[in-house]
Amino acid sequence: MQPDEQFILPASLDLTGAETLQSAMQALICQDAPLTIDASLVERAGTPGLQVLVASAAAARLRGLPFNLATPSAALLAAARDLGLAAALGLEPA
Repeated sequence: MQPDEQFILPASLDLTGAETLQSAMQALICQDAPLTIDASLVERAGTPGLQVLVASAAAARLRGLPFNLATPSAALLAAARDLGLAAALGLEPA
């Protein structure tokens, strides 16, 4: 991923795609570049997918890398708020 490039999340962040998402996030973090994640296409966000995003955000921040969920969809925002993860994802103030 180039410095100005965004990683685009899939429409469904569920258990089926959590492992693939985790691998992609880990690869991006290892590039030691700021992470901008386009979350506009997310239609369904389950606990496993959000757990991967929270863990990825924490790992990026530990490396001193910015982690930005750009244009989060209404579905992603609602799921993150319902699970109490919005602040951990940088979607609301802590």
